[in-house]
Amino acid sequence: ICLKMVESKDAFKNNTWLHLGFNSCEQMIYCLKRVNEPCKEHVDNNFTPLPDKYIKDFLPIRDKVIAYFMRGNQMIMTKDYPNKITSLLEDCEHLKDELSRLRKLLIDSMQHQTGSTRVYMVYLNMLQESQELVSAYRHLMRSVSNFEGYPTTALTKDDARDMAMA
Repeated sequence: ICLKMVESKDAFKNNTWLHLGFNSCEQMIYCLKRVNEPCKEHVDNNFTPLPDKYIKDFLPIRDKVIAYFMRGNQMIMTKDYPNKITSLLEDCEHLKDELSRLRKLLIDSMQHQTGSTRVYMVYLNMLQESQELVSAYRHLMRSVSNFEGYPTTALTKDDARDMAMA
């Protein structure tokens, strides 16, 4: 329906960006479900809570994800892609790197500590799915920007793969 408002010469290109954006939304929903289910099961079964260290490490990540979603929403509402898309994509990429670093640290500590394996697995799942959520969000923002006619310049290997498909 939304492609009816696009000039026919741009419809094919925009169709690709529209579908990439839709796929990104679907992936984000899937990530949120994959975070929610193990956490809910963990809480429902009264398992050991996450150690304070993990909570302290994860709260800034959560806050950044929320802030990036808000920035993206504001960018879409104001159509200020030229001034904001590159920094948003770069910030998301840095957050993915931070999540990767935390994941590696957790895996190392899992091999050397005697804590609850279930707690480690819940936290590991949170980190991995958060990383996938941020990746899908980057793809969504890039798709929206390109759909609106503002090609992005901050590309990763994943972005290059998507552009080859477009």
